[in-house]
Amino acid sequence: ISLIAVGDVMLARKLDRLISQKGMDYPFLNTRDILASADITFANLESPLSDQGTPIDGKGIWFRGNPNNKEALIQAGFDVISLANNHALDYDSPALLQTIELLETAGISTVGGGKDIHQARSPRIIEREGIKTAFLAYSEMADIVWSYKHPRMLKATEEVPGIAPLVPDQIIEDIKLVKEQADYVFLSLHWGVEY
Repeated sequence: ISLIAVGDVMLARKLDRLISQKGMDYPFLNTRDILASADITFANLESPLSDQGTPIDGKGIWFRGNPNNKEALIQAGFDVISLANNHALDYDSPALLQTIELLETAGISTVGGGKDIHQARSPRIIEREGIKTAFLAYSEMADIVWSYKHPRMLKATEEVPGIAPLVPDQIIEDIKLVKEQADYVFLSLHWGVEY
């Protein structure tokens, strides 16, 4: 089987406006055929797709794309989308949860984010040609607090939706568990210093 993985995909702000002007196929016009040719195509979605939620206090830069922009991901052939990044909760839990629902309903598996820590750390397993491929995703930015007026960390907890934190011991534990269920395990880490 073949796998194509790309980095950050952001379908908000200026690109959101360009999609409304030029059409849903605009973002992946030059890459769609390549992306769709793989048995499994993966990306990190660096913007929720939602019309819900309010901007997280203190962040300064908020991304939120139109829910209909999921069609661009479908057309490009994406199968698995990571939500483990510093923009997944730009519009708090309602936008994250709507994004998960939109993508899952469209047949695109999400990983690295969820309604609680269990869902956020859960693998997504995709089977093609009898081969099971597991995906896990985590972000180094999960412990960030943007405002002490609204001390909302991005990481999921037992009760709060969010993303999977990049904690090496937990990642090793998750890999050991999923290795028993899959032939291959792919790990996506959202980390490092911007620019």
